[in-house]
Amino acid sequence: MASVKENGDTLKTGNGAAAAAAAQDIEAQLEKLRADLSALASTVAAKGATQASNYKARVREMASDAFGASQDAVKHFGDELVHLEKKMEQQVRERPVRSLGIAAAVGFALALIAARR
Repeated sequence: MASVKENGDTLKTGNGAAAAAAAQDIEAQLEKLRADLSALASTVAAKGATQASNYKARVREMASDAFGASQDAVKHFGDELVHLEKKMEQQVRERPVRSLGIAAAVGFALALIAARR
């Protein structure tokens, strides 16, 4: 009987050929495990890349939507300003004396505020 000393323990093997076959089997299993781990790492990396690509697409879509909404808001604000300008012009044409009095009062108030600084 042959014995193999490993990590302070003595293992007895009855047959050298059986031990060699077992060692080869372990080597083959380790190699298969390495291949499986490599395939798993590749799969995880591919999944991560796909997920990142999906997130980028969603962010681009959201940014595009936000940009479109802001453009709509600016257009609406501009339209509202044009409407208010036309309304103010109409008021000035209908009541010029009143409009002149309001303009004078606002100018006087701004002059007082400016003089205090």
